[in-house]
Amino acid sequence: MNPVARGTMWAEDGPVFSARSLDPSTQTAWVFTPYDGYTHALSQAVSNAVWAVVPLPDIAAAFTLAACLIAGSVAALVYLLTASWRLHIVGRLLLALTTVCVPNATFEVLGNLANAHWFLLWLAPFLFLFRPRSWVTSAAAAIGVFVVTTSEIQSLLFAPLVLVGVRSIRKIPMIAALALGAVIQLLAYVQGSRERGTPPDWLAVVDGYFLHAPLTGLTGVGQGSSTLVAYSGWGIAYAAILPFLVCAIWFSRGSRRRAYLAIILGAASVILWVAGFAINYHISFDYPDYSDSELTRGVAQLRYAIVPTMLLFAFVALAVGRALRVRTERRAAIAVAVLCLFVFVAGFHVSDGGVRANGPAWATEIADAKTTCSSLPDADVDIALSPEPWKLTIPCERILE
Repeated sequence: MNPVARGTMWAEDGPVFSARSLDPSTQTAWVFTPYDGYTHALSQAVSNAVWAVVPLPDIAAAFTLAACLIAGSVAALVYLLTASWRLHIVGRLLLALTTVCVPNATFEVLGNLANAHWFLLWLAPFLFLFRPRSWVTSAAAAIGVFVVTTSEIQSLLFAPLVLVGVRSIRKIPMIAALALGAVIQLLAYVQGSRERGTPPDWLAVVDGYFLHAPLTGLTGVGQGSSTLVAYSGWGIAYAAILPFLVCAIWFSRGSRRRAYLAIILGAASVILWVAGFAINYHISFDYPDYSDSELTRGVAQLRYAIVPTMLLFAFVALAVGRALRVRTERRAAIAVAVLCLFVFVAGFHVSDGGVRANGPAWATEIADAKTTCSSLPDADVDIALSPEPWKLTIPCERILE
């Protein structure tokens, strides 16, 4: 991400999180003020902290840095939380790398607080399955569970996983934190005013999943996936799931517990896609109606596929982590690990840089606003954000401080 992109504020980071940080009236409910029917506690808390301590011209860059630190922290936590999973260290490292290296993670997701909740959703199954061995780790895990559930409502899909190991009394704080977070999210949802559109055709949901999750996960770019479909038919999108299914079977073989985990992760991949796709459905998502020429020109990438894709790559990492502990399977596991790393490297690119790379640069906007406010100190100014037409309205009083 180039300097201009790093210094450009993205979408909801402005008129939602930043606006609340600037408005004393929204500080009463603090980080639990709903947005679009949900609470985004961590993003709002980070926004409040940034606006409290960072100089005004550096706010956008601080948002970018904070968002990247959240993603990096999630990667580290995934590695730490799987310490007791009897996986080879290579498998655990692949799981951690999946957090930030999975193809399409850079599309709208990395580098902004507006989409940081996707990383917390990815963290949820690993965190909820954690079995604390001391009251210190129990308290830390409970705080983590509360942050995750109050920042991402879809994490409640993994709620039953908290009951694994429930015989341990140290699980009680995690269960209590989950229950409290769920109540906060459900109250926000009930009070929300999000509009629900027309339900999509079921075939659009199915085609969309295979196009965006397994196929784009392997190609790294939406246009590459849709072009393959245009020339080879939808069968190639359906076939793209096979490598992940093989890894899921490979991982779960010989263990009922591992099989249950594979089923849960696979089901979650599908359910999360269906939920995100249906709630945010647009007529442009009717993939079965696309002509070959339209598919060749490319289809819009959807951030709703990022966690479903991560969960598919989790099968690869888990299979490698288990197989490397079996002498007869090590060579195959090494080959799969190398291939997975190749896919990560080949598919990693800052795809939203094309939008943010052109600004508008926050520091420049603030400098222009100071000029405007010098003659109109009682006015409000609009700071342009990316993408258009997002903007943040700031009082000149704040600009001139």
